[in-house]
Amino acid sequence: MQSTDLQYAPIGVNPVIHLSQYDVGRQFQLRIIDGSEVYSMPNGTTARIDGLKPDGNAFSYTDAVSVSGNVATITTKDQMTILSGTVLCELRFINGGNTIGTINFKLEVEKSPINADTPISDTEIPAIVELGRSYMLESEAWAVGTKYGVEVESGDEQYHNNAKYYSQQANAEATNAATSATASANSATASANSATNSANNATLSESWAIGGTNTRTGEDTNNSMYYAQQSASSASAAAISATNAHNSQVAAKISEDNAKVSENVLQYYASFVIPRFVIANNRLYISNAAQAEFIVANNRLYIKNAS
Repeated sequence: MQSTDLQYAPIGVNPVIHLSQYDVGRQFQLRIIDGSEVYSMPNGTTARIDGLKPDGNAFSYTDAVSVSGNVATITTKDQMTILSGTVLCELRFINGGNTIGTINFKLEVEKSPINADTPISDTEIPAIVELGRSYMLESEAWAVGTKYGVEVESGDEQYHNNAKYYSQQANAEATNAATSATASANSATASANSATNSANNATLSESWAIGGTNTRTGEDTNNSMYYAQQSASSASAAAISATNAHNSQVAAKISEDNAKVSENVLQYYASFVIPRFVIANNRLYISNAAQAEFIVANNRLYIKNAS
């Protein structure tokens, strides 16, 4: 639809609207402006189009104009385009007792190649009509399953109600698409839930591993390092305890062996007596005997009784 600006006051350049001769029902729009501003149409305003044809006769139509806001829509009538050439027009706005005209605008009506007096060759008309009829029947065949206007056999699926058939096919495809879309949406929701659970598990794992995530109260240390150090300390203490236990076992065995040796020595020297003696002038003086058979063991001097 053609559209152009039209000054409310009769100033400026006359707009031009291009039409074809005999146009009836064609529409164009005129935007009403006042200088450089949009013209505010008063409430209750009606409008008409007045025009002067090239033959000097005029026309005036109110039912050819409708106004909405500052836009007037014109629908062409027969007298507006009956003659080719320049048709000088204006819009007139009526409100109460006021009638105000806009700047003139021109309808440039292009001459039609033919008119009512132009002879029409009747030899071409039947061919044109027949061609149009053929196209109509072929279109019908595609739409409702007839071939050139004749109903075909019901078994010939090619010519059934094609429009209905393909509509049903389209509906089926749409249903399948909707089902697939629903399944995809459900899958996406499940994936999102899985991702959320994975994120939560990752945060919990991080809490147990390094602490400091405020996931568990008081667990703000590097838990992996802390418990590794605790394990290392426990392992070291266990190793020391094992060594000490082994050493204790060895010492106990040595004590046991020494005890057995001492017991054997005591049994061996059970017949010996322990005399009184004194060392003086680098000599050992033993009471009750001038001579004695003796042995030193376990820091003791054992003297055999002479009797």
